[in-house]
Amino acid sequence: MPKEKIILIYVQDFLNNDDRYKEYISEDLNIPLGILYLGTYVNRYGFEVLVLDTRLYKEDNFFKLLYGELVKNPILVGLSVMTPSIKNALKITRFVKSCFKIYTLCGGVHPTLYPDSTMRNENIDFVIVNEGEKPLLSLADYLRGKNEDINSIYNYIRRQVEIITSRGCIHQCAFCINSVINNKYRDEPIEQTLKNIDILINDYKIEHIFFMDEDFFINRSRIRYLLSELKKEKLAGRVTAVQIT
Repeated sequence: MPKEKIILIYVQDFLNNDDRYKEYISEDLNIPLGILYLGTYVNRYGFEVLVLDTRLYKEDNFFKLLYGELVKNPILVGLSVMTPSIKNALKITRFVKSCFKIYTLCGGVHPTLYPDSTMRNENIDFVIVNEGEKPLLSLADYLRGKNEDINSIYNYIRRQVEIITSRGCIHQCAFCINSVINNKYRDEPIEQTLKNIDILINDYKIEHIFFMDEDFFINRSRIRYLLSELKKEKLAGRVTAVQIT
């Protein structure tokens, strides 16, 4: 009996004719470990997996290759996406949906940070946030009919929000807008931050909170106190800080 096929795509720029880019491809191309881990994991459970890396192909050649694989009727096309590559990711999912009725999935940094906006795209069927091995396997089992309960799919999307607890920055980096508008650092009273977190989690059932402050770690005593309070409430595992600057 043939194995059900999954196509996993590491989405970055496409190969071009720039000599500097060719040198980069030949010498410094990093291996897409994350998507290889995913493919290896689901392969152990009986799926055939094809991994594609957009950096290795000119755009026309990539879509010709992808079309040749789509005609083999895979059950799922999954994309690993960072924010700078979202344009190419959307181009790929649009191509898949224009040719075949095949499910599409996005995971990686961008969908983890922005799951709701990612899911709003009509050509994306599923989003996985954070680590993907277990949710990918659960979803793949469901699509091949082995797992009949859609509710048992492990964390393929969750309720999360971004909040800002401070503004500005103490640094004067030449490339940053803060140095132009002289946007000095001000932080929200820690009691207000804790109150906001409590409301989000208990009233709105938010599962995860991202701190999107421009310089979250600048006031270390404030952060230590915040983390200590979150640990007391057993909430430390439900927050993530993203250093913008």
